[in-house]
Amino acid sequence: MVFGLAALVTAGWLKGRINRKNFALITTVFIFSKVLAFLVTRTLAEAIHVVEYEALAYCIYNAVSPRFSRRDAFSVTLLLALIAGWSDEAVQYFAPERYYDLLDVLLNTFSGAFGVVIASILHDEGSRG
Repeated sequence: MVFGLAALVTAGWLKGRINRKNFALITTVFIFSKVLAFLVTRTLAEAIHVVEYEALAYCIYNAVSPRFSRRDAFSVTLLLALIAGWSDEAVQYFAPERYYDLLDVLLNTFSGAFGVVIASILHDEGSRG
């Protein structure tokens, strides 16, 4: 999934659909989020949540952006990613052999924020082209 997203962004840049500045910005956000995931998480499964919540935020942003201003779409998406991350952890609180971890909620929310940044850059790029 990580390589697939990287390949799509790279293909968009190579075909001239994403300018060099935005390609560099997306790449920086993408790499930073993966480094953060591996520094903060305890397992690979937790690190994969970063990619999942980035993808979730990307999809939410694309769904709400036609209805809201850029700032409001960013806020709504971040709020929904926070709710999804908290809900995921809340379910784990009641599941046997699972535990609730506030750090996971924060990581899921930050991952959603990274996804929103990437989505907003790509959305702005698409609206210009």
